[in-house]
Amino acid sequence: MFRLGFLGGGQMAEMMIGGLKDHAADFHLEYLLYDPVCSRRQYMLSEYGVNTAANNAEVLEKSSVVFVAVKPQIFPEIEDEIAANYREGQIILSIMAGIDIATVGKKLPEDAKIVRLMPNTAMGVGAGVCLFTANDYVTETEKSWLVDMLSSIAIVEEIPEKMMNGAMAISGSGPAYFYTMIDAMTLGGIEVGIPKKLALSLATQTMLGAAEMLKTTGESPADLRDSVLSPAGTTIEGVRALESGGFRNDVIEAVHAAWRRAEEIGGKKE
Repeated sequence: MFRLGFLGGGQMAEMMIGGLKDHAADFHLEYLLYDPVCSRRQYMLSEYGVNTAANNAEVLEKSSVVFVAVKPQIFPEIEDEIAANYREGQIILSIMAGIDIATVGKKLPEDAKIVRLMPNTAMGVGAGVCLFTANDYVTETEKSWLVDMLSSIAIVEEIPEKMMNGAMAISGSGPAYFYTMIDAMTLGGIEVGIPKKLALSLATQTMLGAAEMLKTTGESPADLRDSVLSPAGTTIEGVRALESGGFRNDVIEAVHAAWRRAEEIGGKKE
């Protein structure tokens, strides 16, 4: 068995563990987690059978790969503990938004192996996106193993660290944008007389189908949109309403705002 340690048991840690337990059986993984909230540790044990530790030090002592899954604002409170208990050859994987590799490694040995990950919550159902960048001390063999493992629950891409905050604003925050749109479409359906359950089902499947069309046809979103538009038809009226309401600009601004916040968290400015 190969043990993955988790410092923090929040939603993203839960989604990753849940997805891996369901989809990565071939990797023979076991999990050790510490969260300062007792009820959260109990939940992860009862819901997923995850072993829980008494503290962060125990996780670091007993795990070959350790995910730092705390909020970025919490990291300064635990970085000394991580540094004091880091073991040579151990891989530290940070999923903290906005926190770069240099910050994670500031108090670690110079040759510490550090990977910065940006997962999203869809990893919990084996349909996520996971971006990563690693420092020079992580070997190609180690990166290959990491990609193989995470590919069981996500599309995995290695990108330059300078792109991480921008990509996070699309794939990391993106599920919330789509949920908001589906919620709005559901409410619109209710307004025109469709029962809520049916409206939600229609909106969800329509978004899934549109995404699959993009993946399988290779056509651009604009071309696929235009293929649905008929002269003087219903769809062009709906698209016109979106455009006149500023929908496109709002989505662009949402991505920019999420990127800007990640830069702020990391202490960077525009």
